[in-house]
Amino acid sequence: MLWDAALQARLRYQERTVLNAGFATAPVTMEFIEDGRTNAELPSATSAAMVAFVRTIGLKSGDLQRLVLSSPGGKVIAENNAAPVESNKAQAFLFTGRKRPANGWDLGTYKAEYTVEQAGQIVLRERWELPVQPH
Repeated sequence: MLWDAALQARLRYQERTVLNAGFATAPVTMEFIEDGRTNAELPSATSAAMVAFVRTIGLKSGDLQRLVLSSPGGKVIAENNAAPVESNKAQAFLFTGRKRPANGWDLGTYKAEYTVEQAGQIVLRERWELPVQPH
């Protein structure tokens, strides 16, 4: 079984892979991701903040990460353009977010997009969404 070609392919090292991506109501730490607290409370129309986060493995030296959070109308409300990765990384995480506007969060679907670029080429792209409805 351990020598099965299909199993070996799945166990092979994977570079630039997203392990976790989602939304939270506060800044995210690796500890929050590890213990599952990021999934305990998703942002709602009344949340104090909206944060998008992503955890990856296998980033390479020189990779450029970008995480963008957009409103239901498509307007960028937060983004994180991280400094170039200085050396190969077994694991990394990135987040971006914003405090609730005075008039509250717009209802609809918020979108997050994470990209990794190397030498001018996108080598990883992940998108995820969060519908925000009235209570």
